[in-house]
Amino acid sequence: MLVEWINLGLSRLFDAYAAGTGGLPPWASMTPLALLAALVMLFVFRHTSSPKRIERSKNLLRAYLMEMRLFSDEPALVFGAQGRLLLANAAYLFWMAVPIACASVALWPLLAQMERYYGQGPLPIGEAALFTVHLEGPVDVGGGTPRLVAPAGIVVETPAVRVEAEQSVVWRIRATSESAGMLRAEFPWGPVEKRIEAGGRPRPVDARRVAGMMSLWLHPGESRLTGAKAAWAEIEYPATEVRLFGFPMHWLWALMLISMPAALLLKRRFGVVF
Repeated sequence: MLVEWINLGLSRLFDAYAAGTGGLPPWASMTPLALLAALVMLFVFRHTSSPKRIERSKNLLRAYLMEMRLFSDEPALVFGAQGRLLLANAAYLFWMAVPIACASVALWPLLAQMERYYGQGPLPIGEAALFTVHLEGPVDVGGGTPRLVAPAGIVVETPAVRVEAEQSVVWRIRATSESAGMLRAEFPWGPVEKRIEAGGRPRPVDARRVAGMMSLWLHPGESRLTGAKAAWAEIEYPATEVRLFGFPMHWLWALMLISMPAALLLKRRFGVVF
């Protein structure tokens, strides 16, 4: 329950941020978040890394590279330097592994929220998509036919299709106008609801609503499915890209291109060594 509350609270904050910056290009609205990510990473590195050991490993790497260049005509010395270089590189990676892992955990809630806005977008008007309900066990609906009820602006184009091999029930839907509401899949054992967003206005969307508590860290935008036999419900939203320096790219690349220079510029203030 605590995980659900945290995720929903962060989602509401992120939704408010997205609404306030909705008129900006994606790279511009992403920049403050990238700077926040850089600050979080530096803070975590400062408290979990060993700057002296990392710096020593880097110095050894430079020394062994220089040794290989200075004694390039001495095969025995070069071979020995190569071995020591590999050991120094392994030591560097070892001392970097813990802060990187800690930073990844600390940044995960932010990254999961950014995926909702920068990684996918609402269902475009006029385009079709699949809505899938994945069940916990075999597709057994008690002899009845599941029915999908859609909000205004969404048309259900096909009856329920049972995919036994994947333990899923699938419908094809189409957006006919701007829409925001709940899809409701009605099974004999109970309903499964999933929020849908359609139209041209950029806003965070949640492709999948899940039942598993740990899966909420990957799909934080909606509350957990409870009281049903469904493992998750998913809408096939289109993927989106962020244009940076005139090039379209996945939002994670754009985030790194903005946040890493900031981290490099600020690392001395935090006493951090990479």
